[in-house]
Amino acid sequence: YTNLATTDGNANLLTGQGWYDNVIMAHPYDSDIFYVGGVAVFKVTVSGSTFTSTSIASGYDSSQINSNIHVDQHGLFSILGTGNEFRILLANDGGVYSSSMKQDSGATQGDWSNAVGGKNSTQFYGAAKQNGTDNYLAGAQDNGCWISTGDDSTKDKTYSSAFGGDGFEVIWHYDKPQDFIVSSQNNRIGRYNNFTYAGATNLSGAPIFYTKVANADNNPDVVFSVSGNGVWRSTDFAATWDLIPISSNFAQSPPSSSLNVKVSTADPNIVWAGFAMTESGSFTLHVSEDNGQSFNQAGVYDNPSGTHNLPISGLGTSYIEKNRAYALFSSQGRPKILKTEDLGTTWEDITGFETGINTGFPDVAVHSIVEMPFDKDIIWAGTDIGLFETENGGSSWALVSGMPSVAVYDMKIVNDQVVIATYGRGIWSAAIPELNSYVLPNFLNFAEATTQQNGIESLKTTVSYTVPTDDVSRIKIFIDGIEQEEIIQDFNTGINYTYETADLAEGYHQLGIQVFDDTNGIQTSINNQEFVVIDFDSPSSSIAITEFQASDVFTYKSEFVIDDIGGDLSSNVLNNSQHPYSDGTTYSVALKQPLTLSESNKNFTYEDFAIIEPYTTNLSDLTRFYDFVILEASTDLITWKTLDKYDARRFPEWLAEYNNGPTASGSDALFKEQTIVLTDKGFSNGETIVFRLSLVSDAGVNSYGWAIKSINKDTSLSTEEAITDNKSFTIYPTVSNGTFTIKTKNNLGKTKMKIYDITGKQVYKKDIDFDTGNKHGVSINLNAGIYMVKLIDVNNKTAIRRIIIK
Repeated sequence: YTNLATTDGNANLLTGQGWYDNVIMAHPYDSDIFYVGGVAVFKVTVSGSTFTSTSIASGYDSSQINSNIHVDQHGLFSILGTGNEFRILLANDGGVYSSSMKQDSGATQGDWSNAVGGKNSTQFYGAAKQNGTDNYLAGAQDNGCWISTGDDSTKDKTYSSAFGGDGFEVIWHYDKPQDFIVSSQNNRIGRYNNFTYAGATNLSGAPIFYTKVANADNNPDVVFSVSGNGVWRSTDFAATWDLIPISSNFAQSPPSSSLNVKVSTADPNIVWAGFAMTESGSFTLHVSEDNGQSFNQAGVYDNPSGTHNLPISGLGTSYIEKNRAYALFSSQGRPKILKTEDLGTTWEDITGFETGINTGFPDVAVHSIVEMPFDKDIIWAGTDIGLFETENGGSSWALVSGMPSVAVYDMKIVNDQVVIATYGRGIWSAAIPELNSYVLPNFLNFAEATTQQNGIESLKTTVSYTVPTDDVSRIKIFIDGIEQEEIIQDFNTGINYTYETADLAEGYHQLGIQVFDDTNGIQTSINNQEFVVIDFDSPSSSIAITEFQASDVFTYKSEFVIDDIGGDLSSNVLNNSQHPYSDGTTYSVALKQPLTLSESNKNFTYEDFAIIEPYTTNLSDLTRFYDFVILEASTDLITWKTLDKYDARRFPEWLAEYNNGPTASGSDALFKEQTIVLTDKGFSNGETIVFRLSLVSDAGVNSYGWAIKSINKDTSLSTEEAITDNKSFTIYPTVSNGTFTIKTKNNLGKTKMKIYDITGKQVYKKDIDFDTGNKHGVSINLNAGIYMVKLIDVNNKTAIRRIIIK
């Protein structure tokens, strides 16, 4: 054997994909020439112990010849002619190609043709049908997504390209036959509105390669995909998405291509998701009963042999019974289809492998399943070697005649047809007479609702909602799972109804709305959505924060914290909770002190640094978003006006630190003082406003983050505040090392304490609850000096006492 070496720059013959594309063929007449297929095809010439290579079928590399030949090569064969002539047959992810019959076959531009154009051999992962019309949509392995039009599909029909990349599962909107969803690898999901491409979304946490999408035809707008972090849910047919986290016993890392999601047509509130089933419960399927808003673990399979610890290879649901579902498997000698009748509490094998009974089901991989809605005992299973059927619920199985023995990856019922995606013989459709009488189950959609806190000085929230149909007879409103009111009236679609909550505690709450159609005897589950209430302080003529305290801010979901950023700074500051910050994330915080504007307090001065990815002017990146920090203010919590928006370009020192890349960090020297004139931003004297601060990142580059050190630190205690005193509390001792007791004459309830130095600067802030007692100890670390202690009760009454710190 000779180890061939080369200095040829084109010598990466497999192009990094030898695990997938790796084939070799000898020249039929010249022992010093051979051909290698990787991503592209190379002709290799040997001279002694070295070789040179030439790309002769270059896939997508337009700098080489024959770039029209598809990538990912799997087969090379020579066909001999006369006079040392031959042709090459090439099998790849695009089909089969043939070179011309010549002595140097395939090595010149234009020397290849598609030998099997029109052969129905495409490998399809998923397929769908347009409601009421014989048009089909499908996603093909390494060949994108394709669609037929004209209501005349046959085996000779020419399809049109709808999406690039590797095509995977697809959805055609049942009620809007001009809208559809396509997908490609790694959770890239595209959508069409009125047959017009409307853009694509990349969903994070994708399974390895394989993209899954699912919905129910009787609730078509709600679409699901799956990730290693949980289930992605869209309520507007893939226009926007929310991740429903599933943290326990759900997926491995990296996420497996076995991850799957399915929606029950019998009741679209039932949504299944998962990757594997183990008998210990380390991995389980998860099921939702509220249309994918939350998921719970299903039960384990109690297999007598104790050996069923396997990834799933598919999921299926019943079209008529919401509690029935199927989990599919592909491990040799193990049960292939598990069925549950009780929403996953228990499972049974319907293929005979558990008991060793020969039911006729083959010991091969299973990918898809359909239970006929007109007879629950008639089930089709798509396997690696064809379509198998049982007519008795699994007691016996047989190969379905009329279908080729090919892998069946996807099946779904649309109208009177079962649409079948095969992995190697194209798309098939089986028209079944019994399906002519099948009608989709009635399903009542959720009410659409929004929430809005009533104002800065209110703890009430207004719920605005619309009903899904004129047949709605009543609704129930729930807050945090507790029924608040049942509303019975003549509801109509298109009308915006409102409901006002009682005062709510600060924090996150759950709004639930349940809709009833009593005429048709159907109802929704409780549709929960989250909303937030902020208990702002009473409006003030000043905001003065020398060092942030927890009571100064509402940090939403811990998106901002108050600390010294792991010792990077000498004092505690308000900053985003992760350094570096995460991609594709919005961090937000609200200041709890509302400000009533006047000519004397129109300047909002603060110290900060923002080591944030700057906007790029690189032409190749103009379609990218970028990262920024934004300060906003509002008078009503509805309309937010931008006060400022910037990134690391604001100051040279910030940009220099950003350019340190992964080693960028924060330091005291980076803080800069900035001032915003609030009356220049559309606000008027006399208005009361609140402030929101956010760091917004895109899905690309990130950096260290944002830190705010102080706000209006030089603002003094007003003369009016300094002389106000209702004699409602005493302090002892009045001279101390910083430890003292506050005692109230009356119960002041929840009270705010602020401490100012002799110049009137606020240096400390704390909330005290006098409902728990009329005496409270305080311990502070302040420099020696004279200070003023101010209490503000729930009625905004104030009182001030002087103390001396030694």
